[in-house]
Amino acid sequence: MNFSFENSTMATIAAEIAKEAPRRKRKAPISYDEPENGKRQKLDIGSLLNTPPPTIDSETSFNSPGSAHFTFSSATSRSSTPQSALTPEKSKGGRPRSKAIPYPRNKQLKVSTRIRKDRPFTKELPCEIWQGIFGFCSPSFLLKACTVKYFDEILARNEVTWKLARQRYFDPDMPDPPPGLSEKEYAKLLTCTGCQNCDDTETRRTYWAYQRRWCKSCHTENIVVEKQAFNDSGFERGGQFRELRPLMLKCIPVAKYDSWVHYQWVGHYDEPPAWGQLYPNGQTSNYQRSRIDDLMVEFNKSSLNEKSTQEEIDAFFNPKVAANDDYVSKLQAVEDWCETFRVVGKAERDALKAERAKYYKDQASLMDPPLESEALAFCESYKRAARIAREPTAKSWSILQDKLYIERVVAEEKLAKKRYRDAVQEFRKQLRQDYDENASRRKNKDAPEQLFVFELAEAVVKDLQQLKAEIADEDLIHVFFRRVYDAYQASDSKPEGKHGKYRLLMDDVRQIYYKQFRSMIKEEIQPDITHPAMQVKCPACPDSFGTRSFGEHMRHIHGTHRYDGSELSRFSVNRDTEEFAWMYLEWPRNLPILAPHHKSTGCWNPDDHSAYQYKDSMFDPFNEA
Repeated sequence: MNFSFENSTMATIAAEIAKEAPRRKRKAPISYDEPENGKRQKLDIGSLLNTPPPTIDSETSFNSPGSAHFTFSSATSRSSTPQSALTPEKSKGGRPRSKAIPYPRNKQLKVSTRIRKDRPFTKELPCEIWQGIFGFCSPSFLLKACTVKYFDEILARNEVTWKLARQRYFDPDMPDPPPGLSEKEYAKLLTCTGCQNCDDTETRRTYWAYQRRWCKSCHTENIVVEKQAFNDSGFERGGQFRELRPLMLKCIPVAKYDSWVHYQWVGHYDEPPAWGQLYPNGQTSNYQRSRIDDLMVEFNKSSLNEKSTQEEIDAFFNPKVAANDDYVSKLQAVEDWCETFRVVGKAERDALKAERAKYYKDQASLMDPPLESEALAFCESYKRAARIAREPTAKSWSILQDKLYIERVVAEEKLAKKRYRDAVQEFRKQLRQDYDENASRRKNKDAPEQLFVFELAEAVVKDLQQLKAEIADEDLIHVFFRRVYDAYQASDSKPEGKHGKYRLLMDDVRQIYYKQFRSMIKEEIQPDITHPAMQVKCPACPDSFGTRSFGEHMRHIHGTHRYDGSELSRFSVNRDTEEFAWMYLEWPRNLPILAPHHKSTGCWNPDDHSAYQYKDSMFDPFNEA
């Protein structure tokens, strides 16, 4: 290194510092130079002072006053050090601070410690641990686990795990699977859905007599009625093995059906089980087609023929019959437990649903404004919530309540319509009862109200007999009915009816028409319905329709105007029959009849109190105008 100083004194001091550096025992403190390019650089002053002393070559520069030029030159120097690094930074005391080193991650933990869908569990557990875990799962979960090849291999060779899961999920006293059925197949029949013979996914019924779950069509294809079993094989009537047919049937499990071909149970019962119902008159026996075919193959391979002895026949059939009886008894135990479990479970679920519905109805009555339980039945959200077989909670009601506030308007409208329909039905029912009561009570024409109306009609007849020569025949019937009606309304001694004072009925019109009116005109003419005094017109029909008798006119109103929406439709209360409702309807002052000289207007006013228009417009015997 070459130094150039302004004077020799500075060079001498620098040389002395370099000589004393090797004899320093204490390590110089760490210092930091000023940052270069925004980064701090760490310098070791101790290593810098251990370098050999530089060669001083004084060379005074007089280029500018007060300036000095010096150069370090050393053959052993390994680095060039800035001038600011020669002056160590003053220590503030204490342990020197250093940059914190981050804690290294454990690179050995490469597998996930939690099971996630997006991060598969790659750490393999021993089979014994998985078997212990599966023992606490339901059989339906184990069937789902079998869709994974690794789990399927574990469960396929372990029947104990399936049995433990089945007993924990259902009942420890549950019967074991019948012979020929593994625990996995047993779990499928208990928990799965769908036909085992086709692609139908909605089938739920398990036929334990056949150990299969079939849809309706597959069930029909795979069973044989007892009468058709073993046909065309020598066991039918007239065949060489017809005597062996009963023994062949005893070797196969039998299933009982009712007269509608609905499955009941497997085997024979002296008394029907608690979960079943016996129909002895229509009960039939059916067998599985495949079992019949297998038994026929085994029989054909045997040495039995029509010349076989009884001992040979017993040697072939007795073991099979005994094995079938034992097999059927185990099937009955399984079926009895499953059906009992189903019935009891259904009762428990129904109880939970009833409790849930009652809780929601009680809470709905506390709403503001209260929601009636009848209106609640029209809310779809309530129907869905009430079908859940769980105990109700405050949270479930909170969720349901928000939905009910939205649906209550429509539900209350539906409730109002239903109540209106019920009221109409009740009214019609009450009218029918009243009609039947009045018809039986008034059958002999001796009811108090009938006798009272007859007396008024007789008085009117006497008045008309004095004016009969002056009144036109076409006006007689109209004047007669009007005078009787006005006389009854003006009377102060009206008889009592069922609901207060008796109100005139159309049956009173019919009775006085046939009893008083026709007898009044009988003295001069025969009671011929074609006479002008007996003819009337319909106020709602055109004049071209002509006239009819009074009875025919009322049947015309009931048959023609029952659905036209006019005022005449009130006379068609009993719309289901052709019978006119004489006992239902009250007698209006203005009857729906017109005289032949009146013009039809197409409408009718039952409360019209205007004066009657006689054929002779200037004639008014009763001063009605």
